[in-house]
Amino acid sequence: MGPEISRDHPGTYDSVVDGTTVIRSPTGELQVNAGQYVFAARDLALRLLADRPEFLASRTLHLEGRIQERKEMLRQRVRDVMRILPDAIRTFREKADDLDDEQRQALRKRLKRRDQKRQDN
Repeated sequence: MGPEISRDHPGTYDSVVDGTTVIRSPTGELQVNAGQYVFAARDLALRLLADRPEFLASRTLHLEGRIQERKEMLRQRVRDVMRILPDAIRTFREKADDLDDEQRQALRKRLKRRDQKRQDN
């Protein structure tokens, strides 16, 4: 934690809402987890802060609300996909069953190319 940092000391404060991040500065590197706060300055070692900085305590960023909204939207999307996935797989298999050997081979090649493109991106 280290000595107190004056409020006007040049540097940056960062916090993590969800997950983990790594902060790097000329003095080193520090992993910061959800709910933690860190101060970084060129002339001081990175340090985790015991509490949210006072000047940030009464401030809520719009981003924090959007993060929660986005997480719920993604959860719902995953639920929707999981609900329709069995039907999509069944439909795909039914169509694949109707293919001859040459068409199946062409389909396999297309799927491999698509998977390779996804991996490359």
